[in-house]
Amino acid sequence: MKKVIAKIISVLLKASIPIISACIGIKLCESFNLFQIFQIIADPEKAFDVCMTAYIAIFDLMLHSFTDWIRQKFFTPQTVQAIFSKPNGIIQNDSIPDILIHEGKHEKAILTISISAKKKTCKGLKLTIENVSYVTMQLPEENKEAYVDDWENYVIDLEKMFGNQEMANTTQSFTILLMREPVSGKRQSELYPKLNKEPFLLNFETNKLIVRTEE
Repeated sequence: MKKVIAKIISVLLKASIPIISACIGIKLCESFNLFQIFQIIADPEKAFDVCMTAYIAIFDLMLHSFTDWIRQKFFTPQTVQAIFSKPNGIIQNDSIPDILIHEGKHEKAILTISISAKKKTCKGLKLTIENVSYVTMQLPEENKEAYVDDWENYVIDLEKMFGNQEMANTTQSFTILLMREPVSGKRQSELYPKLNKEPFLLNFETNKLIVRTEE
């Protein structure tokens, strides 16, 4: 939805700039025609046409430069990417890792998080992988950014990944230990990282992880 809104705004801006440039150029040309004032072109009609064309081109360039500055200053693209993979596997956002969990053994999944964003955009932002009934998720060791909450969900505090930086371009990998609960039969679930909120200026990209058991 956010991408659609951003696209609409972008299209409206592109469509409105030529119209605004034309209106300003024509109005200014009527009151201050440089080509006629300095007698660069003798014919008044030609002087008006040339002056109007020049003014429109100048204001079109100025407005495009201004909107580009506004976009870079206040609407810089910001992204959070959370990608599942197997240990030593290739990290690709279109991949779907498949992990078979055996009884009495633990398996590992890797979640690689890449952030390119401002800290204020990610304030209070947490990523959660919701627990499924037949799998327990654990951390291999204590981690200041990640933890398992009271509902056995695996949670990563994205704001803590910034440290003292106000703007971060960082990539960190988190290991998730998957333990099978004492259940019987074949089971399969898809796990997705989810954000507790989605800031308007932030793009979130992820893939899914399949966890399953056999007889």
